[in-house]
Amino acid sequence: MPDEARRLLGRAGLRVVRVVVRGGETLDLKVESLARAGRCPHCKGTDLVIKERPVVAVRDLPLAGRVARLLWRKRRWRCRGCGRTHTEQHLAIPRCQRVSGRFRERLAARAASGGAHAEIAREEDTSRYQVARALARVALAPTGVVRRLSLDEAHHRRGHERVVVVSDLDHRRVFEVLDGRSRTSVARHLRGLSEQVRSAIEVVSIDPYEPYRQAIRAELPGARIVADRFHLVRGKRGPRRRPSRA
Repeated sequence: MPDEARRLLGRAGLRVVRVVVRGGETLDLKVESLARAGRCPHCKGTDLVIKERPVVAVRDLPLAGRVARLLWRKRRWRCRGCGRTHTEQHLAIPRCQRVSGRFRERLAARAASGGAHAEIAREEDTSRYQVARALARVALAPTGVVRRLSLDEAHHRRGHERVVVVSDLDHRRVFEVLDGRSRTSVARHLRGLSEQVRSAIEVVSIDPYEPYRQAIRAELPGARIVADRFHLVRGKRGPRRRPSRA
């Protein structure tokens, strides 16, 4: 089975070390990277040692008619030169994501063709959130260089849960929708962007919320942070007050 799975997997640079069938309908493919250590992204040193091997579960395309998950035993490297750590990456598996790039493209293609999100989620054995997110990332992804980002809050139509809408101001497109309103979610998203995209961002417009500022300072230290006009004007005028009833 590992040999058959390896041929069907089609992931250059990854090897299948074990296949586990769960419940007869799900395949867990335990994979490892074949890439060498390379260089430290911080100091460019080559004296690297493995610090730990965390396992990341990533949903992938169906395999042999079954739901397939990649259980990637990643290597977290520590540089003896500068003492800092970094985790290996693979182009086919986006950073900080629970689905592979090609599975996300599959969801986005079905959603873009007019399929109902709930139906797609049921047939693909995933969530409507993943379908909507795939469509936002693939179908609505901005083109060209991204220089100005915006972080703004919105509410789900159902309930009162808040989300953070990340937009590309230059192209006036939604970049991502993040659950919650925390430094962790914003930092994770920014950390997951490619180095090319991150280095091009010059300005980030935000609601003056301290956790947002902290996340941007940590992940985009070269970007300038500005307060968006709406919140700046509202802050000067003070919060709106409802008229009291007699």
